This record gives sequence, structure tokens and C-alpha cells, in this order.
Amino acid sequence: MSADLHVNEGNKWLSEALNLETSRRGSISVVLSYYRLGIRELESALALGTKDPRALRWLSQAYDRVDYLGKCQEEQKTRSIYPSTNAVPSAPPMESGLSRRKLYDQELKNRNLGNYKSPQRPSSSLSSHSTSFSSSSSSQKPPSELETFILSTKTKPQKSDSGFSSIAGLKSIKTTLQEIVILPSLRPDLFKGLRSPPRGILLFGPPGNGKTLLAKTLAAEGNMTLFSITASSLTSKYVGEGEKLMKVLFELALQNSPSLIFIDEVDSILCRRKEGEHEASRRLKNEFFSSFDSIVGNDKKRVLLIAATNRPQEIDDAALRRFTKKLFVPMPDNDTRKAVLTNLLSKNNSNLSEVELEILSGKVTKGYSCSDLTNLTKEAAFGPLRELSPEEITKVSPKDIRKIIIKDFEVALLKIRPSTNQSLLKTYEDWNKKYGDNS
Repeated sequence: MSADLHVNEGNKWLSEALNLETSRRGSISVVLSYYRLGIRELESALALGTKDPRALRWLSQAYDRVDYLGKCQEEQKTRSIYPSTNAVPSAPPMESGLSRRKLYDQELKNRNLGNYKSPQRPSSSLSSHSTSFSSSSSSQKPPSELETFILSTKTKPQKSDSGFSSIAGLKSIKTTLQEIVILPSLRPDLFKGLRSPPRGILLFGPPGNGKTLLAKTLAAEGNMTLFSITASSLTSKYVGEGEKLMKVLFELALQNSPSLIFIDEVDSILCRRKEGEHEASRRLKNEFFSSFDSIVGNDKKRVLLIAATNRPQEIDDAALRRFTKKLFVPMPDNDTRKAVLTNLLSKNNSNLSEVELEILSGKVTKGYSCSDLTNLTKEAAFGPLRELSPEEITKVSPKDIRKIIIKDFEVALLKIRPSTNQSLLKTYEDWNKKYGDNS
């Protein structure tokens, strides 16, 4: 077997073990056996030099589960921490003359993995039990693999003294966000009924202009738990996995309210439905709609969804209806570009005058996004270092390096060009006039 096949086989065993564990089916010894088989497969994949980054992560998680379940088994042998039945479910039907079980056992013998006896795979005939994982009131059910993944995206942004003022420009957007998020959290008695704040906000516009920064700052200002995730992370090559991730994301957001869910590149999962669309994509959309409606209908929990996209015209109409606020994040104007450059240069020694800053933030950088300006300033900051030889750089003191001058930016402008297609800006403006909040 190749390394990739071992990874896939290991994932199958671990998935079945996790399914048995979370659904409380079978005995604890059966669950441990499944985990151990998954571990053996992943260890074989690593020994064969697999380049799949998931193998090591899954192996680490499997070790943790085996260690935890093993301790429970040793400490609570006389207590029913798992269903008392020790019956192992029957094997699945025979496949091409040999069952999958026999093929697997033969593979174990071929690889000289010892006398480890593999359990049979679970079938639909497994009886369901309501017994809790542990009878001890002090022990809690460990998070599932899906919950662990979603919890890894959870942060609690620290509130800064500058707040929204640290974001250059975007005055109307910051005012709108304060009105629909910050103020309702301070005076919930005023913002109810017809004044209830929206639960869905769509930030759209060209890339690199602060959509992600707006969401993080908003979570910090509103003292909210932030779940920041890209849409691609909510998709999976395994059927049904994407919908489960989506459901877990919204459930954990409700449990950790007040919370903010930020989904970047949302157009990749909420694109328009069309004939011939893959069934998994359709189910993922349906799960999103259902999960989103669950937070809208929950007045006791404060959960806000902010989605960002560079392609608003590709989003499904049913999704657009749920984003009651659609805010256009435009390219920076002259004043915003000047504020961005001033903020970036304040972190380094700069010798630019006010007049030079005005020139630099004018027609010279028109069409540059905020991220383009950051790259431009970084390139200019290398100007003083490039005048030194490698030997001089190893010995020079930071205070002896000359300040950044306008000449450095002139050189940097030849290397760093605008990344935004100017022809697309008209598309954003037209879409904003038709669907966006033009206040």
C-alpha cells in the first residue's frame, strides 16, 4: 500500500472510532481498538514518508483520545462509563469474495504488525445507547474533532484605546457598524422590536482594504468572541463533513455569545445555485441558511455574522436576503492613503516632509489598495539597507541606518504596482448602487 492509501485508511478507522464514541455505541474497548487501528495506519504512512500534513495532526489527536479513554477504562472498571454491552457488531457484507475485514487482517500480517487483533467494522445494526460517556459528574464530554477544529478559530480580541480610529478612512462604514453593533450592546433596551440590529452583514469590495481588520476591531469593541474562518475551511472532500462543520460553527457561536462569526471568501460556498450543481454544495448552502435562521430567531443570544467577499455578484439571492446590511469597502482615497502611509512610516525612521507625503498619497499611488501601500512602504524601507554591503549590514547599528526618503519610494514604485484590476471597480460601484447600503 502507498503512503496516501495508509492515510486514507487511517482516517476511515479514526472517523468510525469518533462516530462510535460520540454516539455512545458499543463498548469502550471497541472504540479503543478502532483508534489503535487508525494509529497503526497513520504510523505506516509516516514511515513511508507521506507528505500529507494531516497525517501527523490526526495521529496526535488519536494518541490523545487513546490516552484519555485508556485512563477512563483503568480508573472506572467497576463503573458503567460506557454501555455495558461488550458485543462487537457483525462484519459488513462480503466484498468481491473477501470481506474488507479479511483484507485488512491480511494487510496487517503482510506488514508484520504483531498479533494485534482488529475488531470488525460497525454496521447499521448497532444499537443506540443513551448512557453518558462518564458517570462521574466532574468529567465532561471531550470536544469532537469538528468542535476542536472550530474552537481553534476562536479568539477574544483585546480592546485597544484607539478602537476604530486605528483604521484609516471608511468613516461611513465605521459609523454604521457602531450603530448596529456597538450601541445595541450598550443599550439593548432601546434596540429591540423594529430597532433590532441585523444579524448578517456583508462586506464587499476589492481585496486588501481592511474587511478582515474591520471584523476583528468590531469584535474587540463589542467585547465579542470572534470565530474567524475562511469559506474554504468549511468545505471538505468527505461527503457530509462540510454541513457538520457549518452546524458546529453556529452552535459554538451560540454557546459563546456574545460572539461574532467572520467568514472570508464567502462567495465560494454561497455562489448562485444552478443546474448541475454538486449535491454537497447544495446541502452546504441549505445548512448555512438553516443555521443562520437559528441565530436570527434566538433573541436571548447575541450572535452576529459578518461575511466578506470580492465577488458579491456571484452570491446566491437567498444568501443576499439574509445579509440585511451590505457595506461597500472601497479603494482608499487621497486622505486615506496619506493616513495609511503616515501610520506605516511612524514605525520607522522617515525623513518625508508633509509636502512629499501629499505628493506620494496623490496621483502617484492612485489605484493602490491599503495592502499595496503596505507592500510599497516595506519595499521603500529596504532602500537604506541596499546601500550597505553584506559585511556592513552585519556590523551596523540600527540607529546608524539613514532615514527613509522620497527617493526610496520612487524606486519602490517601479517594483510594486497596483494589484487591483481597475476595470472591476466599476462592477463594484454598479453592484453597490443596486444592492448596497448607500448611506
